[in-house]
Amino acid sequence: MVRTIRTEIIIDASIGSVWKVVSDLRTWGEWNAWTKFGDVDENPAGTDARLLASFDGDGTWKEYACQILAVDHDRHFLNWAGGVPCGLFHGNHWIILTPESEDEDT
Repeated sequence: MVRTIRTEIIIDASIGSVWKVVSDLRTWGEWNAWTKFGDVDENPAGTDARLLASFDGDGTWKEYACQILAVDHDRHFLNWAGGVPCGLFHGNHWIILTPESEDEDT
């Protein structure tokens, strides 16, 4: 069974300023209580990394292997994938930033 979960949010900031934060995987733990990355290169696209997940956002972390599939600065697109060791779950996660209006700052 394939399940898709989709979330959208409007952020009152320019795409450029949001992308600067979102695309720096090394600092996710500074602003994200549920997900952070370890062993991430400065230019991580196409590399393996560690994903640390706190399912309750309480600072209790579980570690998983993942692959950083894409960090596309021109399209504001981030994609990573990974799963649990026994193969019961595999996730493909992506973030795409798009302007809310055509006159929005990039």
